[in-house]
Parts: sequence; C-alpha cells; structure tokens
Amino acid sequence: MLAYADGMTISGQDTSDELFAALRQHFSPEVLVELTAHISFENFRSRFNHAFRIEAQGFCSLPRGPDAR
Repeated sequence: MLAYADGMTISGQDTSDELFAALRQHFSPEVLVELTAHISFENFRSRFNHAFRIEAQGFCSLPRGPDAR
C-alpha cells in the first residue's frame, strides 16, 4: 500500500500493473477507489499547504529535511 501511495505522490511516476494487481488481491474495487481518493486528497492538502507555507501542526513527528523552513 505504501508503494502505491509513493507511486501516486511522486510526479512523473506511474503505478505498475504488477503493484495494482497485488493490491487487487487484498482490496475490493470499492476499497481501492476509497484508498486512491484518500491518497489523492492528502497529496492535494500537502501541496496546498506548502503553497501557502502552512506549517505542520505537530500531530506527526517527522525529521525535517534539508529544504525545511
């Protein structure tokens, strides 16, 4: 599932047919639609917040990268 989220998140990268087939073994089409929608929405929120320089609210502790402001 994380590989799927990574594939959706990284610009220019596509999800392989093999990965999608593996996901279909574990999830129904309805669940895959919902999972894809949630990943897409989180990507949208991340890009939107970044554009307005909205900082994280401290709900998740992640190491700050070299481009952190």
